[in-house]
Amino acid sequence: MYDRLENDSRMGNWTCLTCNNINITSASLASLDSFETPNSFNHLQNSSDLQDTSHSIPVTSTPKQKPNPKPKTKNTKNKIKRSLKVLVINCRSIVDKKQDYENMVTSTNPDIIIGTESRLKPKHFDNEVFDPNLGYTPFRRDRVDRAGGGVFIAVRHNIIAHEATGLRTNCEAIWVKVNISGSKLLLICSYYKPNKTDSNSHAEFKLSCEMASKTNTILWFGGDFNMPKIDWTNMTPTPDCKSPTLYQEFINIIYENNITQMNHLQFRENNILDLFFTSNPTLVNRTSIIPGISDHDGILINTNITAHKRPQVPRQIPLYNRTDLDGLKTHMADFHTELSRSGKLTELSVSAIWDTFHYTIYSSLEIHPHKDSLTQKINHHG
Repeated sequence: MYDRLENDSRMGNWTCLTCNNINITSASLASLDSFETPNSFNHLQNSSDLQDTSHSIPVTSTPKQKPNPKPKTKNTKNKIKRSLKVLVINCRSIVDKKQDYENMVTSTNPDIIIGTESRLKPKHFDNEVFDPNLGYTPFRRDRVDRAGGGVFIAVRHNIIAHEATGLRTNCEAIWVKVNISGSKLLLICSYYKPNKTDSNSHAEFKLSCEMASKTNTILWFGGDFNMPKIDWTNMTPTPDCKSPTLYQEFINIIYENNITQMNHLQFRENNILDLFFTSNPTLVNRTSIIPGISDHDGILINTNITAHKRPQVPRQIPLYNRTDLDGLKTHMADFHTELSRSGKLTELSVSAIWDTFHYTIYSSLEIHPHKDSLTQKINHHG
């Protein structure tokens, strides 16, 4: 039957009922050989560069999607995350008001403290007056020739700051240079004028300001300028001013150095004594008056400046609760034996024996206690 179907030219094609496959007759297949259609890609058939892909399996996999790259972030490792806060304070003897000063610093949490009338002398050690646990590095200029006076700037330990000694003149002022993130350097001055009519202090301060203005830095001046008779709105001496010439000279210093006074709030007998100047007012967000520790109120300044901070260096700390007591006792017993044997116990004075004992016990504590490296960040109130 299949042979008859195959040899019958009248049958074009037929379908097998068993396997459902199409069988095309020889006549039909021959007719397909003469059927031609135009092929626009004929010129590619003889290309030697083409590979035979008639038996290749088409690739239908979906390409892997690349993850979105993480956005680049600025390196803030050595930057303080929040903006700087400045406190301007008149102390009238910080030694007598040490506890009040520490309470004020703890409550306001400033990054920079501009202080006047510290009344410190060279005999006062920094750690004696400025508690290291508060976390500040003090820069001082004490009045040494007579009582009173004195200025200082205290900067957080982790802020990179140095005293600008080249700007010193013969007035009570101290300058500190601070590294600022993404901006010019910052020069900060703490200034105190002893009395209202001190023209020499004015002249020396003017000289210092002129040198600072040539450094191409951001300038901050703070302190007790003793200039209560200035109309800060009109930038003129008030009608009741008794030294208008001196006041006008100070106003000229402001104009010549292109600085702006930011505190316009009266706080002592309706006078403005403590001032804060800046060469860039746009960097100051707000100034406010807060209770002080003397007959002056304090000024708290919020800025939008961020400072570079100093990376913490790991340091060795003694763990006295792990001290080798047996080794310490043996060391001190050997010291006593040697001191007696050498005859120094009877030859030396009491002061010399004490110095020897003091040195020996401290050197022993350096040898026997267990030590560890301190790498964890210490938080000094922010």
